[in-house]
Amino acid sequence: MRTETRMAPVAIVWVTLLAVTVVGCGGGEHTETPASPSYAATLAEAQQQATRETKRVVLLFYVVGAPAVKALFEETVPHRGVRGFYERYVWVQVDINQEKAISRQYRIYVAPTIVILEPPGQEVARYEKFIDGPEMADFLSQHVRR
Repeated sequence: MRTETRMAPVAIVWVTLLAVTVVGCGGGEHTETPASPSYAATLAEAQQQATRETKRVVLLFYVVGAPAVKALFEETVPHRGVRGFYERYVWVQVDINQEKAISRQYRIYVAPTIVILEPPGQEVARYEKFIDGPEMADFLSQHVRR
């Protein structure tokens, strides 16, 4: 008998935690900002989406294996200050070695380089080197469509 009495409070706590967990995961009002923006597959797709949504395009030019690029994608882009701009721009990644025509068109000589465009392709702003989260948030805030 004693074992049952001692187990009952534990079982109640476990059931309560389970209920809170299930209810909390039910897709209510709370939404968490993802750790990275949703990237368009191509520049053309990004430009079409930006035109439809009246936004500008953020091009993130990179080369695989560069330490500054790794830091950009692992530290800067997920930074809480940058997250506020995920939905305010259309984002696209451009591998300099794979997308040589686009890299030439926008005169990319260093990675990482961030270029902000109007949807038709006119450059609005550029940042050519590593940038930390607070600096990138400031850079994006200066050029976002209002």
